[in-house]
Amino acid sequence: MLPLIIIVVAAFLAFIVGAVIAHRKGFKSEGEVVARCSQGHLFTTVWVGNFNWRRVDVGFAKIQRCPVGGHLTVVRPVEMSSLTPEEKKLAKQNRDEVPARKKPTGP
Repeated sequence: MLPLIIIVVAAFLAFIVGAVIAHRKGFKSEGEVVARCSQGHLFTTVWVGNFNWRRVDVGFAKIQRCPVGGHLTVVRPVEMSSLTPEEKKLAKQNRDEVPARKKPTGP
């Protein structure tokens, strides 16, 4: 039981440290951002500050599927000022599409 508690506490602390680092670096905590995967692919993705079924977010990086290469990878946000106009255009063309939520049916 003790190792599980240690793992949970360590994961929580990693999340908090990541969020603080991202905030200090000026990254947006939520919304659309340009991101780069570990293989260098640029794309636009939705950065949500919590855990969900598609990605694991630790503040300054997340693990998700790359929409360009189709591989599971570590993704980091990119500062727009560091990109060339061609890279910005490429990132806008390559979007990580989030499936639309189904509207509830019923009474």
